[in-house]
Amino acid sequence: MAAVIRHLDDLESGLCLRINSVSKSVAMRRLFAIVSRLGDGGFWLAMGGLLFAMHGTAALPAMARMALTAVLGVLIYKILKEVLVRERP
Repeated sequence: MAAVIRHLDDLESGLCLRINSVSKSVAMRRLFAIVSRLGDGGFWLAMGGLLFAMHGTAALPAMARMALTAVLGVLIYKILKEVLVRERP
């Protein structure tokens, strides 16, 4: 299993280095900044609010699933970040 994780880590590192070399372009840096911001909580809160505004209480089950998914995603992210530490390129 360790060999598989090491191989995946090497693949991911190579991909990060290639993406990093593309980021020398101002347009690409802006794109990555926008994509990064979309992952922040504010965007998802706004989407939940919009969903509620459009559909009222019928949106509550979907909003609950969104919230649960967000919490689980953050927990998984935090755990993986601690376990799969890698050097930054």
